[in-house]
Amino acid sequence: MPRILYLVWALLRIFVFWMAVYGYGHCFKRIFRISEFQAPLLFSGIIFLLAVSPLLSLLNLFSRTALPVIIIIGALAGSRFFLKYGRQIVRRVRFSGSKTTALFLITGFLLISNLLKASIPDTNPDALTAYAVAPDRWLNNGELTYFEDSIFSAFPWTGEILSSWPASLSTGIMDQLVVLQVFQMTMLLAAAITAWKLLGSDLNGLLVCVSACMATSILVEWASLPKFEMTVLFFTTVAIGTLLKQYLTEDRTFSLIPFLAMGFALATKVTAYILLPSFLLLVLFIPIYRKLLHILPGILLMLLLPAIFAVNTYAHTGAPFYPNTLSFFPPDTEHVIVEVPEIAAHARANIASNDLLVETSPDRFFTNIGRLIESWGLPVYLFLFGTVYMLVSRKRFGVLFPLSCVLVYAVTSSIAFNPIKWGAKYAYLMSPVFAAAGATWSKKLFFNKYVLYGYLIVLLIISSFHTRVKAVLSYPFFTESIGFDVSNGVEVKPLHEWCNSNLPDGSRLLSLWKRERYFCNHEIVVIENHPLALRLFLAQSLSEEMAFLDHMEIDYVYFNSDDPMPGKLERCLRFLNSRRLDFVIEIDGYSLYRIIYDQKSTQESSSFRNTAGTV
Repeated sequence: MPRILYLVWALLRIFVFWMAVYGYGHCFKRIFRISEFQAPLLFSGIIFLLAVSPLLSLLNLFSRTALPVIIIIGALAGSRFFLKYGRQIVRRVRFSGSKTTALFLITGFLLISNLLKASIPDTNPDALTAYAVAPDRWLNNGELTYFEDSIFSAFPWTGEILSSWPASLSTGIMDQLVVLQVFQMTMLLAAAITAWKLLGSDLNGLLVCVSACMATSILVEWASLPKFEMTVLFFTTVAIGTLLKQYLTEDRTFSLIPFLAMGFALATKVTAYILLPSFLLLVLFIPIYRKLLHILPGILLMLLLPAIFAVNTYAHTGAPFYPNTLSFFPPDTEHVIVEVPEIAAHARANIASNDLLVETSPDRFFTNIGRLIESWGLPVYLFLFGTVYMLVSRKRFGVLFPLSCVLVYAVTSSIAFNPIKWGAKYAYLMSPVFAAAGATWSKKLFFNKYVLYGYLIVLLIISSFHTRVKAVLSYPFFTESIGFDVSNGVEVKPLHEWCNSNLPDGSRLLSLWKRERYFCNHEIVVIENHPLALRLFLAQSLSEEMAFLDHMEIDYVYFNSDDPMPGKLERCLRFLNSRRLDFVIEIDGYSLYRIIYDQKSTQESSSFRNTAGTV
């Protein structure tokens, strides 16, 4: 299928998913009418899907068959509400001349170009090692299970569970990557729209907010990956946006929604904790939350979901925050992560050679904060522009407090991440709120044609508009089936596909250094990520190495001698030069061997230098 049809097909399924979210959000709103639980519709719908996921897992219905049925039912309900309210929105929206039309066209183009970018499968190793693996394995098994074969399994799973829903609509493993990436790009769009609904009201403000987010490179890059940064962004947008709305409108209504949304953010990605100081500062500045009987239930609700994941991790590893450990919660013996000198030195060398490394000495602290804020792009410029306008023209000094929360967030991020340019990729969790607040505060200025045209010029420059035009115009002419380009392909993919067709069910493989395991239906232990596998490097004898392999129930081992593994393979691991390996096949430079445990009952086999059987 040509690329353009893949994109249309992926967008159609993602649209059905969001229609289901919209439908279940309406149902949630009708059930919980009390003010404490009034939340944005998309957030309510997502919470519903996440809440029913454990129940479906217990019934062994968390599968590619059951989840699409639930999505379709929700989409039918959502279409009813959508048609009802859609006609009202169309009648209410009017384009106020050429200025708004130009902004609308440019915003639409930015969105389309971003979706085109997201429709091409990415080879991000983290996604192909863990983040895209979990939804695929769960849907195939029909239940949510704990992966014992990697420390990546200790991460919170909110993002993986949510991504499993749109992934259930995919038709294959490559198509699933496309669906997950397009879904993350639409999560960025959902965050921008939600921020605008919380803080803004006019059409121009919506277009400014969406266009600013769609033109920010750091957001677009993360939204193009099958990871969960945009899921975190959506939750933090609901949390901060709801509080900021209450603060600015002096709303005295108590709501649990900000705490619930922040709890889901913390349970999706640990990097969300850098936003916690600013979140709590904003909470304490709103009078209704200063009462202990109000803030205490909110804090407990916020910590509930992360606590559930911590208990689950503790049950499997002995450490609630594994792989990060505490002295009074030491992990189980098998989960103690040992340091292998060769691997540690290799990691340090990679960091030292990273061109993003910048000086982070104390005397450059404020310079680094400036660089961090600069990386937030157009949304933060809009926020600062709106803040200055409110201070100078409207004498609204209340905007100084949101500004102080932003500075606290910047300082916290600068301390938490080192180097700054490397850490900036995680410190963007307020971007939609920046854009929506700035556009709302300065909306009267955007009625001036000179201000709006000036914004459009800045938008075209920051978004690399000419590059986007070339990419969009060339996209329809790619007629080949969707897949990895030769230049950025996953070399081990052909071996994985061969293993899927030829190895017995239940086989367990050990990968020497190559982390990707998304394309293999069998379990793959990655030697650099598995705490027990790391001890193979420290074993004192061949018998100890074989004991480790036997304990991990490893059936096969594969590697490529050209992989960037520290040291020589034969020097690092004894069993590779023993007669305990039976050569199976070599595909594209990757050699696969069966491990022989009972040597007496097996004929003498080849060492790892054997090259017979190459394909």
